[in-house]
Amino acid sequence: MNKRYILYDANCAFCLRCQQWLTEQSAYLELCFIPAESAEAAGRFPGLEQFGATGELTVIGDDGPVYQGPDAFIMCLYALTDFRAWSLRLAQPALRPFAWTAFDFITHQRAAFSKWMRWRRRKIWRRR
Repeated sequence: MNKRYILYDANCAFCLRCQQWLTEQSAYLELCFIPAESAEAAGRFPGLEQFGATGELTVIGDDGPVYQGPDAFIMCLYALTDFRAWSLRLAQPALRPFAWTAFDFITHQRAAFSKWMRWRRRKIWRRR
């Protein structure tokens, strides 16, 4: 496996910021970002709708496996040079509930995070 396709919500400011952060990191694997509701995603991954990928972080390996939710988050970390060790820790049975809880919280609050990020960006923009 050399590449990870990361499907994200292109209308979510929080998701866009996460995509930017991931892009800035050193990675062992190539990360390809595709908006989940795009024609590219539908064309590249026929049958994707069965996974409900438009509402949840989805990572697809170039060799076929599909990861969603906390597993997708862990796979994103696994691809990164500085965070692979963390991904291996979070994948352990003792920490998986923590990863699930944290990811679930973030997922359910991403609209609020996005709203806050847009507000903060406007506030910073006005100062310039």
